[in-house]
Amino acid sequence: MAALLALDPRYLAAAGVQRRSIVGLVGLSGPYALDPNTDALRTIFSAPYTPAEWRPVSFASADSPRTLLIHGVDDSVVSIDHARKLKSALESQGVAVESHFYPGRGHADTIASFSLIARRRTPALLQVVDFIGRVTGGGGELPR
Repeated sequence: MAALLALDPRYLAAAGVQRRSIVGLVGLSGPYALDPNTDALRTIFSAPYTPAEWRPVSFASADSPRTLLIHGVDDSVVSIDHARKLKSALESQGVAVESHFYPGRGHADTIASFSLIARRRTPALLQVVDFIGRVTGGGGELPR
């Protein structure tokens, strides 16, 4: 959802918000290039909608915001190929993309790293705080 909001200009336009208001996108293990390959997904993502309307990778453009992509290499829920495809699509448009792909980590590990109890699974929290500080021009303080 965050990737669609940041990359598909229709959502911001409908809300009366200028696209340049989004200065950065943080993607955590997201399905950016989803291919409905099961009956359940084909039902959810069916006509009248087309993949071009709900695949964030379809909206990569030179106007896309700087992006941070974080993904576990061993993610069995959302393949790391989604992050790789979005990175490639954005970079082909000249967009700055920072990525961190963690070997031996799965889907929940990137998110769990935001909790105090599992913070050591990946450095994702520190990387997100740093990225947000850089794209907003503010300093980043790590939550306690």
